[in-house]
This record gives sequence, structure tokens and C-alpha cells, in this order.
Amino acid sequence: MANRRAPVVYHPFMALDTSPETTAVLYELYRQIGEAGRARIAADLSDALRELVYAGVRQRHPGYCEEQIRVEMLRVFYGSRTNGNNLRAAAWETVSKSGGACPPRDAN
Repeated sequence: MANRRAPVVYHPFMALDTSPETTAVLYELYRQIGEAGRARIAADLSDALRELVYAGVRQRHPGYCEEQIRVEMLRVFYGSRTNGNNLRAAAWETVSKSGGACPPRDAN
């Protein structure tokens, strides 16, 4: 019996620069690694994104302390029109209470 492959159709979440055959292979690999493997990939991508945003904030604002960086990261992730504003406002309030300076770092 001939090896028949299922027809490949485009899915709304498919990359437009990837062929349907390649996408089918990728989906099959995702099926093979199971839920735990897909969760691990998602967590790794999330960590990588967080590291990229941190580096970008640090590059754009070299004088920021860690608290200010975290606040700016909230703005990057949640934007200025989300409930992240409340979280960001609370964080900036913490920074502002010290006259705009970050709390002293622990000397290790």
C-alpha cells in the first residue's frame, strides 16, 4: 500500500513563510514531545523573552537600578493602557519614596 500523507491545509496560526509540508512536520514533532515538552518550550521562550527585554531596558536606561528596570519591564510587557498601570504605579511609588533613587543594594 502506498504511503499516503494527509493533505496539508493552512491554519490561521501558521507562519506565512513556512511551507505547509514543513508546518506539518513541525506539528507532528510537537505531538510527539507531548504536553510536557510543549510546556518546556513555552517556558524556555518566556525566559528568553524576559532576558531580551531586560537587556533592552538596561541598554536604553543604563542608569536604572533593578527596581526601575522591573518597572520598565512591566511597561514593556503590559503597555500603558492595561491594568499593568496599577502595578507599575505602585512600583514607581516605591522608587519615588526614596527620592527617585533605588533602595541600597545589599553588599555581598
